[in-house]
Amino acid sequence: MHFTKFLSLVSLAVTAAALLLASGKVSLKWSTSLVLDRSLDGIDEGTNPNQIVIQAGFDAVKKQDGTVIYEAFYEWFPNPATFISADDFSASAGDTVSITVATSQSGITAGAAFVNQNTLQSINVEFYSPNEKFDARCANAQWVIERAPGTTLANFGQIKFTESAAAEANGFSHGVSGGTTIDFVVDGNTLATGAINGDSEVDITYTGP
Repeated sequence: MHFTKFLSLVSLAVTAAALLLASGKVSLKWSTSLVLDRSLDGIDEGTNPNQIVIQAGFDAVKKQDGTVIYEAFYEWFPNPATFISADDFSASAGDTVSITVATSQSGITAGAAFVNQNTLQSINVEFYSPNEKFDARCANAQWVIERAPGTTLANFGQIKFTESAAAEANGFSHGVSGGTTIDFVVDGNTLATGAINGDSEVDITYTGP
């Protein structure tokens, strides 16, 4: 999987019907992603033999000179993440980016749409289930801040996902107010917390040392 450690997240689970779309806006300050389907038994590593993650987002990469660049990616685990060339789509720290992830009702095709609200650059990509064992189950949507393995957690302050929502095939939309939050805790220390603000905003705040 692209990342193996959550920092913090808000998860919206719907059991009555399948979610086929999730969306939100975020100002880039750290590695972020929007997940439409994460069918895991646990947070980091589930015991489900057919673990599914369908997501799109940005990887924050710190270069040797100290500058940070943001690389857009999409992923249908267990396939590796695919990174989008900066020639096709780019965003810088502080830019507000809209991200939408959607799957087909058949569960074998997904699409991701990125729009840079500052430059108005946009891109749409399509990707596919690795095989029938990993077809979309569409049981939940998540707005996530993550840490790449082997990296040190920086103080990212607070990151807000706005205009956050998930939708079913019939067009019925779900806000995030019915979701649950999961904090990132290491050795008893809470490093980041997730919070729901109203029906369309997810706030994730750094609280670590």
